[in-house]
Amino acid sequence: MKLTTSEIQEVTQEIFAHNSYSFISKTDFDEFFPTLNGVVGFRFEGETVEDVAAQIKAEIPQGNTLQKLMVFYVALSMRMSDIHMLNSLFGNPQRLRSEMMNIAKLSYGQLTVFAFGGAFTNEKTLITIRGEEYLLDEHGNRYRPDGKILVKGANVRNNRVMDGCEVIGNGAFDDREGMEDIFLPESVKEIGEFAFSCCFGLKSFTFPKNLRKIGSSAFVSCNIKSFDIPESVTSLGDEAFGFCNWLEEFTGKFATPDGRFLIQHGILMSYASSGTHRAIVPDGVLVLGARAFSGCPDLQEVVLPRSLVSICDRAFNHCRNLKKIYVPSSLKAAARNALWQCWPSVIEI
Repeated sequence: MKLTTSEIQEVTQEIFAHNSYSFISKTDFDEFFPTLNGVVGFRFEGETVEDVAAQIKAEIPQGNTLQKLMVFYVALSMRMSDIHMLNSLFGNPQRLRSEMMNIAKLSYGQLTVFAFGGAFTNEKTLITIRGEEYLLDEHGNRYRPDGKILVKGANVRNNRVMDGCEVIGNGAFDDREGMEDIFLPESVKEIGEFAFSCCFGLKSFTFPKNLRKIGSSAFVSCNIKSFDIPESVTSLGDEAFGFCNWLEEFTGKFATPDGRFLIQHGILMSYASSGTHRAIVPDGVLVLGARAFSGCPDLQEVVLPRSLVSICDRAFNHCRNLKKIYVPSSLKAAARNALWQCWPSVIEI
């Protein structure tokens, strides 16, 4: 049953009055739905979760953007398998994230599901949050009003950035664990700092062909196995691929023939460490960039080239099993904190 505006207000107030078991705060809710303009609400009731699921399927057609609703459960009891079933109907990831919550509450012996959301057409929708205007797309991604800068990404399983977007902002998709796939249009030219950090659900990533800049820590702590850097990229930030423990290979621009290193203008920027115990840095490298070896759990030995003259801050960062570093006599400068959270023997060669 579709709810009126006054009923949406009443239900949300009731939910947050009994939120001791919630996975979302009222602050988060108020930020996502700052006004009731364009907000739609539904109430589904039944004796079993299957009854409710049948109503949801009948009320919300498959493929409709209403599947991106925020879901609230008010039930006598609910098994995790029931939660997963309802999440799948709304296109939500199975993990309990900020898009939903589960509240244990008596409801006259019936299962009651409330669903609320906004931007329920395939058209782009303008919303206002704390006095700032944003553009909201059908997946729930939030942009500046002209649509060129994505400032906050949605945590949905299959995501897509809208055409015309040029910049993925700093931290836009940070910690979106439920996101398993994302498409970036060719209009994207810049990926900001920490843009996709801790996106543990992502197993692959395709860069737009016209990309120019990848910011610092853009993909830190992701589980992606390989990255193909477009030839259009001219700027690569520090630790862009740090703590990617599953990373096996780089291809494309800046990549060495063995696929293990990214070297930008003589600066070693990143290392694909998965499955390797010994790294031999190629001759010609002049500088070990900041956090070049970042979170390499298997790495035990590193041999540095005679061309090396400088080692930057935290070049060896949290490489806790690192036992030996072979350093050339040509080295002229090394940051005081070049070794951070690792304690290897340093051997001059």
